[in-house]
Amino acid sequence: MLGGHVIKTGVQRPLLSLIDRGAFTALAMNGAAAIHDFEIAMWGNTSEPVEDTIGRDGSAWWRRRRCS
Repeated sequence: MLGGHVIKTGVQRPLLSLIDRGAFTALAMNGAAAIHDFEIAMWGNTSEPVEDTIGRDGSAWWRRRRCS
């Protein structure tokens, strides 16, 4: 099962290589992955830049979401 981050960070390329070599016959993806895949196919990028969303080191996202 693939999520959106797999598509928007470029990890799908190695997975496609494995599919070409017969390692997988099918993959499932959630809605976010399908949307990002469509965006990349249509416009060459996604509408949600990872760095702007969670910060370069990921800590900004964690601070906003952390329970007190």
